Amino acid sequence: MAAAAFALAPLLCFGRVLALRALQLVLAAALVLVWGVATFDYVSLRLAADAPWLRLLAIMSAVILFVGIAVWSIEGLIAKKRQRSLYR
Repeated sequence: MAAAAFALAPLLCFGRVLALRALQLVLAAALVLVWGVATFDYVSLRLAADAPWLRLLAIMSAVILFVGIAVWSIEGLIAKKRQRSLYR
């Protein structure tokens, strides 16, 4: 069920501003609850095992940055939708 919801989430881009805000909220929640927690857990596990962890931290930071940019870029879509609705 959750996988289907995440797979269909990009379809919200074609909806109204409220749908875009919902997509933005879902991505921001995933950023913190999925990637942030996973990064902390994996790095802690590597540190406890005395294994190399800097590369893992760099990779996970890049993923977090990518999702953060995706959340931020939705603002541009919202601005375009609002601009179109003003003139129509």
